[in-house]
Amino acid sequence: MENTPAAGKMQGVSKKASQIFQQTCALLWKNILLVWRMKSKSFQEWVASLVFLYILHDSASLIMYYPTQEFPYKFLGRLDDPAFNASGVTLMFTPATNTTRTIMAKVAASSPLRGVIIEEMENEEKMEEKAISEEETIGVVFKDDFSYTLRFPVGRAVFPNEGFEHIETCWDFSARHCKVPLYWYGGFLSVQSSIDAAVIEMKTNHSVWKEMKSITGVHLKTVLKPLFKLDYIWFIICAILSYCPYMHFLSVKVLKEKKKLKILMRAMGLQDISFWLSWSLLYTVYVSITASLLTWITLSEVFNHNSFLELYFFYFFYGTASIHFTFLLSSLLKQPNISSSVGFLLHILFGALGFLTLFEKLPRALEWILNLFSPFAFTAGLATVCP
Repeated sequence: MENTPAAGKMQGVSKKASQIFQQTCALLWKNILLVWRMKSKSFQEWVASLVFLYILHDSASLIMYYPTQEFPYKFLGRLDDPAFNASGVTLMFTPATNTTRTIMAKVAASSPLRGVIIEEMENEEKMEEKAISEEETIGVVFKDDFSYTLRFPVGRAVFPNEGFEHIETCWDFSARHCKVPLYWYGGFLSVQSSIDAAVIEMKTNHSVWKEMKSITGVHLKTVLKPLFKLDYIWFIICAILSYCPYMHFLSVKVLKEKKKLKILMRAMGLQDISFWLSWSLLYTVYVSITASLLTWITLSEVFNHNSFLELYFFYFFYGTASIHFTFLLSSLLKQPNISSSVGFLLHILFGALGFLTLFEKLPRALEWILNLFSPFAFTAGLATVCP
């Protein structure tokens, strides 16, 4: 039978694939022997990795857990009978003009803030100084005669960000422990409604407090979130860096071996792909072992609601991506110390950017682009796994 060009081409591809396979196996065996002979270096590599795993295990103790509870439907009260006790509270305001003085006088005279002390302040700096020295203070900063901002001490108002979602977690539903919603119990709504009523009266020369005081507050049935996501930051940082020892030692080995074997590889017809595959296969085993330990630590200490395989492959693919990112840097940078340092800094940088997903501050398009970088995708993935 006559050989066609297509058949000859297929034979050539098959022969080249067989050659790459044989060279990869030979180089893999050489790498294993090299690791065995350099026992001290291999020991340092594994000890460094185990130190990171220990730190990761220890960082899990920093995560605070709160009981998940379902808050029932609850009647909070009326504006004219608030849960907030204003007696002895100093309500500061600035700047002091004729209009703002009149507004605050009406707040003291005809609002539910019984016993509140109205005090003029020279400027915002003086207001902040008094707020630091005295606990029972609330600030009102007028932008003009009829628009203003409220300044509350920490613990009397909720941070408008899900990163601080633990602030409204209840230990039980009693008034002593459960302050959901804090805007009602901390006095925010009482102060706001009182000033708004005074402002409306100033502009219309008509009191609206009789209409406003009948407004009632209710808390709808809600499932309270059990965890404070910022508690996970240190754990995620340790997880991001868990493969850094492998990246450093691999960078040193690859650059040293490539420099030594460069002439020999050309003389013997060794393929570059065989060289990279041999190291990739060896460190895939390392990554697999570390991923198993990371999964065990995570499931036993942090997330007990995920399946082992899902979390294992998550850690495994991140480790594999980190190893091949080291190959990329080793091809671009010829000094092992520089290569490993750049890899470490880039992992820190893109991992830190991934924390922005906790606060939902990134545009969706930018988030998709940054997901091309494994540290960012890894951080964003762990943030998503957080309950």
